[in-house]
Amino acid sequence: MTDSLSEETLTPRAGIVLTGPTGAGKTDLSLRLADEFSAQGRPIEIVSADAVSIYRELEIGTAKPSREDRAHVRHHLIDIRSIADSAGYAPAYSAGEFLRDFLTLLPSLPDPALVVGGTAFYIDAIVRGLAETPPADPDMRERLMAEEAARAGAIFDRLTRLDPESACRIGPSNLQRLLRALEVCDRTGGKFSEQARRPPAIHPLIVVISPDRSDLYGAINERVRRMFDRGLVEETASLLGRFPPDLPAFSIIGYAEAARVVRGEMSRDAAVEETARRTRHLAKRQLTWWRNVRYENLTFMPGPGSPADILAKWKERGLCADT
Repeated sequence: MTDSLSEETLTPRAGIVLTGPTGAGKTDLSLRLADEFSAQGRPIEIVSADAVSIYRELEIGTAKPSREDRAHVRHHLIDIRSIADSAGYAPAYSAGEFLRDFLTLLPSLPDPALVVGGTAFYIDAIVRGLAETPPADPDMRERLMAEEAARAGAIFDRLTRLDPESACRIGPSNLQRLLRALEVCDRTGGKFSEQARRPPAIHPLIVVISPDRSDLYGAINERVRRMFDRGLVEETASLLGRFPPDLPAFSIIGYAEAARVVRGEMSRDAAVEETARRTRHLAKRQLTWWRNVRYENLTFMPGPGSPADILAKWKERGLCADT
């Protein structure tokens, strides 16, 4: 990268959001981008927007940045919750909590604020703001969970009928978010996706890394294999010895399959195959969401992407002026 990143090149609250499907290489690219800024004398920090990396007990199955990477570039909002915090139907770390913590961090973050992760509702909270929504309704949640227990997928199907945009963004496996969306639809009479929102936190360039499908699926398959080779089953067995088995964390892709291996319900090879299949399906849903969402300054970039390409897009969109 040859362009100088002097103080004059950056808007007062410049921001870059680096996102895309799981397995697209966001972490590696974000570290290389941070190195580019550092080489120009502007060290930046990374804010994680990943709903799995928040858990301090989960390591192998999260693909979170390594401790060495976090020592090299300062990261925020990783390892901030225990899996025990996710008991019940309430999320361990809601979009509202993410937005609150991001706004607390924002004044101290160097420009540009770099947000990295694939959790769409976290990114949506800082880009579009959050709606003022009614409080939780435990009775309604109990009724909905009874429907889900009677027929798997019932609450996803219900939300798809009422608010297909939210259903697409949340996906069928995130029961906590599905419950919240249905709760808001019921209490307001409108769609969760159309609630009036507070002003956004930043106006960033949003870069969606979009690898070729065959490359992406190959990377996913390889990453899943490495996770199991590194001891995902053993990590899960240790966690099951310390925490209740019905915690939502044990329904996370990879940990759910590893738990079945621990219980003798599935072979290791079958667990690898099922984890890879579910992860590929998740990646497909994530790409579908990003292709349908309408954000200002959103751009798709073929994988694996490069820091120079991101900075070129940033300048092209007028978010970073020439020196």
